[in-house]
Amino acid sequence: MNSPADVAYPLRSMRLGRFVGDALRQIVWFITLWLISTTASSADDEVLYEKKLDPFPIPIFVPAGIGGRTFLFELDTGAGMDFVDPALKPLLGMHRENQIVDSFGHLSVMEVFDAPAIKIGGWSLPPSEVGVSDMHRFRNHFGLDIRGYIGMNALKNCSLFLDFDHGRMKILKGSSNVSLGMESLDLGSLGGAQALIKCDLGGKPMEFLIDTGANSFLGLRHEAFAALVANGMIETNGGRKIGADTGAGRMVHLIGHFTRGELLGVNLRNVPVDDTNTTNIIGLGFLLNFNSVIDLKNFKFCYRRRKNIPPIYNGRL
Repeated sequence: MNSPADVAYPLRSMRLGRFVGDALRQIVWFITLWLISTTASSADDEVLYEKKLDPFPIPIFVPAGIGGRTFLFELDTGAGMDFVDPALKPLLGMHRENQIVDSFGHLSVMEVFDAPAIKIGGWSLPPSEVGVSDMHRFRNHFGLDIRGYIGMNALKNCSLFLDFDHGRMKILKGSSNVSLGMESLDLGSLGGAQALIKCDLGGKPMEFLIDTGANSFLGLRHEAFAALVANGMIETNGGRKIGADTGAGRMVHLIGHFTRGELLGVNLRNVPVDDTNTTNIIGLGFLLNFNSVIDLKNFKFCYRRRKNIPPIYNGRL
């Protein structure tokens, strides 16, 4: 006859075996979920293009491969489509239409073609349309052979990551884990350029276009600029105006600087600001305050204030 101890030992062994088996199954289940999650995340976070950024990457240039040749293009999140110089027209596809383009209140007629096959590094841009815009003023200003812009149509369902702390730019497929721990705002759309955010300035909500093609700091539409001049928040430089080249031509506008205020947690005192006529913009000069992600899959602008900001208000722009 078995003693109680003889019976209890197998029972304890069976319970222990079931416990260990259940634990192992749980571990295997979690590992499987992690592997699936990692695989999906890796696919979603595929790096389409990556490049080193200078401390003052104004503007951001990328190499565009077209028809077996490589041209210097600017990355312009303020543009709804790609643009090329007239010299590249022989490389374009079928002519589609002529469009009236409004660039900061300046209207011009632009030819639109089917875009050729364009590669940025090893990344093939999605099929789209491309406009023709004269780039000679940009070439003269920067002393570089600039032949086009890459606009927001190329970034559809992608994320643009600007890591100024580490001097890296990445374009990723889909949304990106690099935005974890960042603050975020919803992205809206303005004329196809889907990089519009709403934030507070001077106690009022305003919409700003995140424009990497604008090498300035901040810009305000005329009414907003005039209102902040009137209440002393902006001080103009004696009525001084400056000429800026846009995709629709050269624009002359009033300039000034903030005397006070805050935008996205940044003290605006002495920050340059332009009267852009029709659009509020956040340019590259101001974006240098953050590491940021423009997520065009989830339509989010994610940002984190940099701990160490370079002396960007020193006349470099």
